[in-house]
Amino acid sequence: MISHRALIANGSALNQLWGFSQSDVLLHALPLFHVHGLFVAMHCAMLSAAEVIFLEKFSVSETIDNLARATVFMGVPTYYSRLLSRDDFTKDLCSGMRLFTSGSAPMTEQDALVTLMIAVSVSDASIKTIELMKIERIVTYLPIFRNYDLDRLKRASQTVFELFEEEDGIDALFGLIRSVLPNHLHETAYALACDVAASDGRLEEIELRFLEEIRYELNIDRLAAAAIERGARARHLKG
Repeated sequence: MISHRALIANGSALNQLWGFSQSDVLLHALPLFHVHGLFVAMHCAMLSAAEVIFLEKFSVSETIDNLARATVFMGVPTYYSRLLSRDDFTKDLCSGMRLFTSGSAPMTEQDALVTLMIAVSVSDASIKTIELMKIERIVTYLPIFRNYDLDRLKRASQTVFELFEEEDGIDALFGLIRSVLPNHLHETAYALACDVAASDGRLEEIELRFLEEIRYELNIDRLAAAAIERGARARHLKG
């Protein structure tokens, strides 16, 4: 349990360390169910009587639209990866920014694989229990996920849900995955995606289209893809 005194001490220390003042404008895009968004960001602003531009959720377009009015922005590595992919995220746009902070661990190769599996599960607009169980089994038993913290599944899920709500979210998703995942793991990623898609015993048209997009984005060889797909069908599909 975190006491009120501890929260005040944390906010006061960061307020001083980051030099917050009444003239600051915090552009707030972090989720309020996370300690950084609810306590760190808001307490720094409140303790210094700074203005807050509050976004309901992180959106690349909304963030860029509001950066010119802000002096402080707090994010996580995936936020900055997506901002840096935009041509309009420029030095001039950020000329009034006094402070950027980045918390949380960056996306790892394991995170990228998990994120892709969750994206496949979400692609048909419904997450089936059997697909989630398949993802958990894969993460628990495959050697490539040795020492992976299962709590990171929630973070990966949040990233996918946020991206799927945005207009350019799918492109951003693949951009993030390609930036982290080495070429020698692309076929592994496709194999895991096929296993998740087929785990409920059938493949919906929208799932097939998403798998096709994965093949294109990860540049999967056609013959290798065909072999991976046959294996997934043999393991999961009837007839």
